[in-house]
Amino acid sequence: MVWIAANEAMQSKDYTSGLRRRRLSMPFNRVIPPHLRRDLEEDFKPFLPGLLAWVLEMPNSEVEEYVRNTDKKVKSLASYKEEVLLETNPVAQWADNCLYINPEAATFVGNKSQNPETYLFANYSKWCTENGYTPLAHIRFSKTLVELFQTHLGNLDVTRHRGNKGTYIKGISLKLPGNQHLPRPITGNLEDTVTVSDSRSDSSMTDKVTAENPASDGFDSNDGCFIKNSDENNLQKNVLDNFSLRENGSQKLHEDELDKDETSHQNQVIHELDKDETSHQKQKNNELNERTEIAAKPSQPSKPFIASDTNRHANRHSTVTDDNETVTPCNSDCNQSSSPSEKKKENQEKMVICWDNQYELGKLVLEIPESELILITANYTNEQIKHIKDAANRAWQIGLNRDADYNGERVEIMEARSGSREVKVRTQGGSLLKVKRGNLQPWLGM
Repeated sequence: MVWIAANEAMQSKDYTSGLRRRRLSMPFNRVIPPHLRRDLEEDFKPFLPGLLAWVLEMPNSEVEEYVRNTDKKVKSLASYKEEVLLETNPVAQWADNCLYINPEAATFVGNKSQNPETYLFANYSKWCTENGYTPLAHIRFSKTLVELFQTHLGNLDVTRHRGNKGTYIKGISLKLPGNQHLPRPITGNLEDTVTVSDSRSDSSMTDKVTAENPASDGFDSNDGCFIKNSDENNLQKNVLDNFSLRENGSQKLHEDELDKDETSHQNQVIHELDKDETSHQKQKNNELNERTEIAAKPSQPSKPFIASDTNRHANRHSTVTDDNETVTPCNSDCNQSSSPSEKKKENQEKMVICWDNQYELGKLVLEIPESELILITANYTNEQIKHIKDAANRAWQIGLNRDADYNGERVEIMEARSGSREVKVRTQGGSLLKVKRGNLQPWLGM
């Protein structure tokens, strides 16, 4: 057994299950202020005899169960194992972001030059390029992907086959627009996940060991030697019996306290969720009332104003609901536009149509050239500009050689590691900076 302490998980080019099955990762995320740190080796020295007795008392079968089925015995390590898998395996990260389980599907592997919305390897290669990774070789990719689902995730329904049109994989599909709500293969449905942390979760073993008397296992605390007398065996047996009784009583009391605290904490979380949901509903009602008021006042439109000829052009592709509201698909194409002026009106029309759908509006804004976007938004209000920037930031994905907005300054992204909160950027003056991901937005020129 080898113990390794590091600031981040070990990286390896071996994406098979060989290393994962032999590695047990444990996070240490709690930071102790310098003025509160203690010499733990010295503090725990009196309790080492009790710790030794506790370890020796554990049956071999229980030890083997903890080693072989760690995920079932320690739930916190099981969830952290998924985090380590995503951090060290780009194939797993791509699969978690771009695939979903579909037992009825058969998706072709294809090659790099084919449509990334249809073929697995083309989609994977595009994702690697956008996120700063080097793709695996084509022949290694499909084997690694199948092993990921079968060995790492235990899904034996994902299998590789060959047909007249090439290699295909059963049981998985690519996530296309409209399928983003489906659960992820590894992390599941993140939107419905509520993580409840308990600072006492790591202290159960410490409570048991530190509660023991230093001499409770038959050692003399003065000379460190075994007690030599005729009743040594009986004494050790009585000590271990007392140790078990105290341990069981302490454990039961500790479990009762944990159950009580956990129930109280869960009730608090449910109360906070209900309060947030009520607040969110009130906010939605306020937004609806605000839109109604804005619709009644033409001088304060919620959406940018479009000239009448542009509106007539949009009506050719729209449908009218019972409430006289025009509804048009956000991805409708106006193939009749040819001049830059008509293209500008067409993009402005699409922005108004997608105004209430932030994700679609963001994708559209990111596709419009910077100079054209500046002309379109020349007469927009500050609130409308902010709405456009928020939408673009929601649809934006950080990639290399892309420009970003850092505190109003245009910078170029030089390094963006997956799973890292820091991004390396280069300023217009040539300086390299490490900035937080949350401080970056897509550069729009506005």
